[in-house]
Amino acid sequence: MALQTYPKYWDASKSNSSNYNKRILINVPLNNDIAHRVSNEFNKTVKDWKIIKIEAVQNANLWDRYCHEKANLIKMNGKHNVNEKYLFHGTKQAVIPTI
Repeated sequence: MALQTYPKYWDASKSNSSNYNKRILINVPLNNDIAHRVSNEFNKTVKDWKIIKIEAVQNANLWDRYCHEKANLIKMNGKHNVNEKYLFHGTKQAVIPTI
């Protein structure tokens, strides 16, 4: 199996074996390519909202599982029949640590 490549916006200093299964909240700079994609998709669903911050969960274990399952879907259904969707949500600041 090839070595897994993680998203470029992840914090490489926190990518090590001791953090493999930890959920790490990271800031995604608003000038980043992924932030632009997220902003564009989000703005299709709501209007007149200003995005002030985008955060992502960095978890190597979950990413590896996601990539494995996506590869299985591609093998079973073909590359163009994998139906991925983006899900956006907001929450109150006090709830974030429990998510």
